[in-house]
Amino acid sequence: MNTNPLNTNFFNLTFPIRFEEVIQSIQAKTHAPKELIAGVQLSVMSLGAQGRVMFEHSDGRRSPVSLYSIVLAESGERKTAVCNLLQKPIQDFQKKQLKNYEEKLKVYEADLQSWAVINKTISRQIRKNIEKGGDSVSEQDKLRKHYINKPKPPRRPKILFSDATPEAIIQGLVESIGTLGLSSDEGGVIFNGRAMGNTPLFNQLWDGGGVMWSVKGID
Repeated sequence: MNTNPLNTNFFNLTFPIRFEEVIQSIQAKTHAPKELIAGVQLSVMSLGAQGRVMFEHSDGRRSPVSLYSIVLAESGERKTAVCNLLQKPIQDFQKKQLKNYEEKLKVYEADLQSWAVINKTISRQIRKNIEKGGDSVSEQDKLRKHYINKPKPPRRPKILFSDATPEAIIQGLVESIGTLGLSSDEGGVIFNGRAMGNTPLFNQLWDGGGVMWSVKGID
């Protein structure tokens, strides 16, 4: 552990009282450097807020509050302990939402089976009418309305990713709750991982621009 911290401007910075209180609490538990704690804390705060908060400039431009954050620390400076403590609320939220998701998934699967039975019944009636040369306008209208009401699968609440392909990240945004973060207490997991195969993608996502992507072979 480095017991001789470098001279930085960190201690000249002023943070909100609650932010300082968290730093002090985490430092009391881990004895990690304040700079390390503050860096991780800002990252966790941005991850928690980015799905709901946008920053509006004085000229009307809007920017996300997402952060690219790198914290450099030597071995033994409690990176993992700090990350685990500060990310725990997000991990707990993810676990709770995953449990709710599993319950919603069962309801969805049951609803989908019922929908399929009704769909088959209406389709069979249309086929019979056509074979008899009769009119099936009413049944066709029922079928259209039936498809409009087709059950939609629940969103799987996965927020934290460490090593994922760009395709998996996009799919996660589409199929999950629309916000996620790449996070690891070891930089090599991110920088040597599969996500770095398309870094321009992250610039597009951070900028809030649309991304055209083919998922599971569907254009």
